[in-house]
Amino acid sequence: MKKPFGVFAVAANLGFFGLQARAQTPADFLDIRYGETASPLQSVFALPILVAEREKFFARRGLHFSIVPVQGGGEATVDVLAEGRADISHVATNFLISTALKGSDAVAVAAEFNNPI
Repeated sequence: MKKPFGVFAVAANLGFFGLQARAQTPADFLDIRYGETASPLQSVFALPILVAEREKFFARRGLHFSIVPVQGGGEATVDVLAEGRADISHVATNFLISTALKGSDAVAVAAEFNNPI
């Protein structure tokens, strides 16, 4: 059976932070604010996040993970990153390219598909 790529993306993102599993107090946790619009949060794209939260994958790696609701579409998601209200987000590539052409310093660290928009 083929495993969903999103689960691997979450695991890769956790590995990206280089955090070791160890006993931690809440003060030791790294805050990660995930900016997302309502539509993807109600779709299959949210599955890796929901599983990671339910299974406490974030907490086990020393992350205090929170979802920052974003009003609007992809452009608003990139704006939330630029304004510093979120640390990471899930956004279609075309919105990221569009804002990069306008001077944004946001970067992509992973893609879900081999052929993004």
